[in-house]
Amino acid sequence: MQAISLALCGIFGLTSCQTGLLGGSLGSIANDSPLTTPSAPISITSGGKYSGSWASYDSNTPAVTISTNEPVVIQNSTITSKGDLIEVLGSGSGANVTIQNVIGVALDPEIAGKQRGKFLLAISANALTVEHCTMTGVSFGVYVVDSTLVTLTVSNNAANDMEDRASDGHGGFTSQRPDLVPCFRE
Repeated sequence: MQAISLALCGIFGLTSCQTGLLGGSLGSIANDSPLTTPSAPISITSGGKYSGSWASYDSNTPAVTISTNEPVVIQNSTITSKGDLIEVLGSGSGANVTIQNVIGVALDPEIAGKQRGKFLLAISANALTVEHCTMTGVSFGVYVVDSTLVTLTVSNNAANDMEDRASDGHGGFTSQRPDLVPCFRE
């Protein structure tokens, strides 16, 4: 199982990757950040550069939602969520998003049977860059669906304590891991 996890980490541009329950507190990364007081979730509907600290304590609401095809850059930020951390919802030709120097921490959703969020879920993306980010406790790093990517760059990232088991609703996890679903079709 660990060999598969390490191979997946390499595919998604991670320079270091650890799986399992050991490895430190999920809160320590967020507390070490210069941005210590998170704002409410943000919904981005126009292009530009964004920096900040955002958190969502609702497992159905991402901390950052990007709903535009205009170029968006999220940089030098801290993102915490009980659901997906960043959700990109492009349309037509697809979204153009760059994520740089972002610290992301996935929290226990505290709902039995629900997994922690993904660092980035992109739907209908055209160009996607994720560089120099740290992901802690996420169920998946970068997940792209329904997209025709012209550019995809995922490099120099680190993932720690990735956790794909569902919450037991009481601060722990279920005992079973989900089945792996093939990412690539032949």
